[in-house]
Amino acid sequence: MRTRLLFTALLASNMLMAQVPLKVKTSEKEHTVEDATHITFQDDLSVQHVHSEDNRTLDLPMRNIREVILRDTLHNVSDYILADEDCKIYNWAFMYSRVQMATYYPYFNFFYSNFTDPAQTSGSRTFFTPELQSRFALFVPVDSAMDTIPYCLSFVARNPAVISLQYTGGTFPFKTGGCVYNYNQETGQIGTAMRSQRLTHESVISFLNEVLMQNTIVFDRPEDRELGIRSGNEYFTTLAGTVVRVAADGKSVQGVLQMDNAAKGIRFSNCNIIDTHHKSNGTIYKIDCPILPPAIQKTAYSILSGEGYEEFFKLCQVNTDVLKALSLIDTEASTETQTWQENFYSNFVDRHGANYNLSFFPSHPFTLYAPTNEAVRQAITDGLPTWESLAATYGNGVSSDAERAEGKKKVYELINFVRYHFHFGTEIADKLPFAAREHATPAILPEAGFATPRLSVSSAGNGTLSVTDATGKVHHVMDEGKNIFVRDAICSGDIYNVSSFNGIVIEHDSPGVIHRINSVLRYK
Repeated sequence: MRTRLLFTALLASNMLMAQVPLKVKTSEKEHTVEDATHITFQDDLSVQHVHSEDNRTLDLPMRNIREVILRDTLHNVSDYILADEDCKIYNWAFMYSRVQMATYYPYFNFFYSNFTDPAQTSGSRTFFTPELQSRFALFVPVDSAMDTIPYCLSFVARNPAVISLQYTGGTFPFKTGGCVYNYNQETGQIGTAMRSQRLTHESVISFLNEVLMQNTIVFDRPEDRELGIRSGNEYFTTLAGTVVRVAADGKSVQGVLQMDNAAKGIRFSNCNIIDTHHKSNGTIYKIDCPILPPAIQKTAYSILSGEGYEEFFKLCQVNTDVLKALSLIDTEASTETQTWQENFYSNFVDRHGANYNLSFFPSHPFTLYAPTNEAVRQAITDGLPTWESLAATYGNGVSSDAERAEGKKKVYELINFVRYHFHFGTEIADKLPFAAREHATPAILPEAGFATPRLSVSSAGNGTLSVTDATGKVHHVMDEGKNIFVRDAICSGDIYNVSSFNGIVIEHDSPGVIHRINSVLRYK
């Protein structure tokens, strides 16, 4: 028997499982259940079952559903998108993207109808209650904007390219061959087609899924929920975890790639809002280009390896000889086991050539507070071990268990020092203040039962951000070097090899933000 996923209906304030009038409009007719108690969905999300108090059930195929109406309030936004002839590509992405490659289920309808996102939860899923109801901004790019998108800059770092999504209609309505073109980033000129490159079925799905996630903001922060993009803040986090910047006049928005392009004075630097539609739980903005995430080659590694972070970057580079000498890597184990052990202690992992990724943030947004060179040098003077000092002491082996234990203790101290400067979730220095909120870090303390030390982050507004560490010391983000948006993505192939672009998809994506601080964070 196939399992079913339970959704509790959006109900009147402070009432759970009450009977409410519910209407479901399909492409054929409108169905009404006056005493609806709850809604369930087939586990493959293909059929909706509306249940009433006397156990009657109305079964409706999800492919045909256009609106879900509770108390005569329209919550579903797909009616607008489906009706807009200028947005066929986004309509297709909205209805069928976010899938496991070849299987299409339009469950993003659920999210924009005030459902929780099935991709983010497990077990029973429920509607948001009125008290927890999220509001959203959905940015819908017109089809003409999808013709030439510099998205391949994210894939092919050494040979910039654009792609063209050519809508042809049908079950899979996109041309997959001859859609990748050479691109001059400085002049914005589109060159000849890359004859050896083609968009595969899987890469188009991966791309459209990214577009959908990058173009949706869910206002879960209390300071943003009431007024959306007009709350007074400048930056907002998308469903993908990346950032959208809203112009002061509210007439245009930018993704991180557009911000970077604007700073360089090149094309694709703005998404202009050309139409607005307000819904009961959010607003739809029609825009003239898609919001683009950071280029994949703009990683935490690429920023830290640049000028100004040399001392902290050196601490990030794990010495495998030290790990082997202290038996943290078993030299008699298989190559696969040794690689796993090395990656466990490493902060950066080499994947597909020169694409270094953080080892401890698979598919999760993160924030890094990167200390200045002066602050790191002072910490070393105060007794922080370095890989150079560890190599000098233990690089040639140890003579006793006590020495090995002491060496391991220092290795953990150094690794956790580095990782304590990261935390899960993004915090942005923005205009509105917010009260302190805690974040877990990837540091793990063996001496404390493998507890995870946390960081507390708050803001006084006006572009400030304060971080309180485990010792109670407050650190302030510097004006010079804040809000550097990056992206640690793991792809199915070498993104730096243009000949391997065929069929590349993003397997894991961890967007992040880096802030510079002039002191170091201490977890003990």
